[in-house]
Amino acid sequence: METIKNIYKIGPGPSSSHTIAPYNAAKDFLKHINYDFDYIVIDLFGSLSLTGKGHGTDLILKKAFDSYETKINFHNTFENIEHPNTFDFSTYKNGKLIERKRYYSIGGGDFSTTLSKNEAKDVYPFKTFDGLKNYMKVQKIDDIKCVIDNFEDDDIDEFLKDIFLKMCLEVELNLKKEGFLPGRLHLKRIAKELFDKAQNIDDEIEKITMLITSFAYSASEGNASGEISKFKVHTIDEIQPRKLSEMLVSEIQTKYINPIMATGFNYTDFIKKDFSKFDGLSNKDSIINFMTHKAENITGSSVLFGARGNKYHATTP
Repeated sequence: METIKNIYKIGPGPSSSHTIAPYNAAKDFLKHINYDFDYIVIDLFGSLSLTGKGHGTDLILKKAFDSYETKINFHNTFENIEHPNTFDFSTYKNGKLIERKRYYSIGGGDFSTTLSKNEAKDVYPFKTFDGLKNYMKVQKIDDIKCVIDNFEDDDIDEFLKDIFLKMCLEVELNLKKEGFLPGRLHLKRIAKELFDKAQNIDDEIEKITMLITSFAYSASEGNASGEISKFKVHTIDEIQPRKLSEMLVSEIQTKYINPIMATGFNYTDFIKKDFSKFDGLSNKDSIINFMTHKAENITGSSVLFGARGNKYHATTP
């Protein structure tokens, strides 16, 4: 199995293949240009062309190329291309082509300039969950953190902390936003409304459920918005990292984690698969307890939202 670092991709939403990969490919293209040119032509093929406007691929690429003049061509065909997500960047000077480079969005936010098989290096000696369980049994390890420490680089904790804080920041930012999401559907943002309603609910279980729902909507709305105007401003690394980290963790703990944990749900019991505490509960109660576990788990593995949306494209359960 590859490093768990490959699970997380930072970039603009709403799509890993249609916005994150093209955005990062555009930055890669600019990075290698050391000559003068007048404008850039973007050619989108296949799926990137057919669903590009719906995903905001064209808008994201214009933002990626920032101050450069761009022209975008949509080629609604799969003919003469080797991959459904194919796109070209070309530079022109005085109307003449200087350079053209072809890219492929190959899934998961990754891009490539070649379709030759280039598998990432495995760092774990197993590829399945059963393999992980067997490894832990043979090695007599009962803490998965020990497995991670055995195979990942020394910076894995800092990497995951950075990812987690960006996840939290994405949810936090979108809990404060109102109005409508971009697009012709004219969908209203409701995460803030749900979060505000949760503050006035007396029943603990109903409050927890509403909080979790507001977090999920916040992540989804950030994902759908595709905005990157403040992408650099809000990165953890650029605004007093330690101070911001402490502020976020404190605020998240006070606003979100404490109210959920006030129910007395024991995360350790759940991890150890001690389901005895669920015995005799109604199906509804079991689901609520499970959701409580999911919410508490954002302090560790961030089950509720991934790091990809808006500024960091986010995924929900």
